[in-house]
Amino acid sequence: MIKLNIYAMKSHGLSIARGEYREESSPMVIVLKETRAWCKLHQAQMDSKAQPEAPSRFEGYTLREEAAGEVIVSMMEYLQHIGCSDIEGLVRQIVEQ
Repeated sequence: MIKLNIYAMKSHGLSIARGEYREESSPMVIVLKETRAWCKLHQAQMDSKAQPEAPSRFEGYTLREEAAGEVIVSMMEYLQHIGCSDIEGLVRQIVEQ
């Protein structure tokens, strides 16, 4: 099992280092980032009708898979930013319910 908490902290830290937002930024900044990720996923889905296996930047994955992964990472960043201490536990409970 991967440790979502570790990946969330790493992704959050990298986004801050890249200047995408600051530690003090409103959570809405990350919600807007999430909205852009969803728009990118929607576009990848629409484009997949013409080219279903469009390659992504990552070997072995399609563009749709990459875009969906970006949505997941963005949501992990949001949870990290608002102080969720156990993202993996939260996800596990949601899935099991």
